[in-house]
Amino acid sequence: YFGIVITEIIEKPLGKVCHIFMMTGRQRQKWQYLVIKDIEKFAQEEKCSMMELIARPGWKRVLKTYGYKDTHVLLEKKKEKKY
Repeated sequence: YFGIVITEIIEKPLGKVCHIFMMTGRQRQKWQYLVIKDIEKFAQEEKCSMMELIARPGWKRVLKTYGYKDTHVLLEKKKEKKY
């Protein structure tokens, strides 16, 4: 295998959302265009009004080619010995 993708459909007040929960693999250039096309087709068939994902910063550059844009920021803090 080259890549793995896990999606979920989420019902939100403004409609269904296809959330890409995980997308990872190796030699991404060999499969990314197929995966995005197929996931978007699946989302359309499921009557989703939107796609979304939380990803590492590198995916922003890749997915921009497919019309995705950043709309939110994820902030995190790792647990230290003491807060």
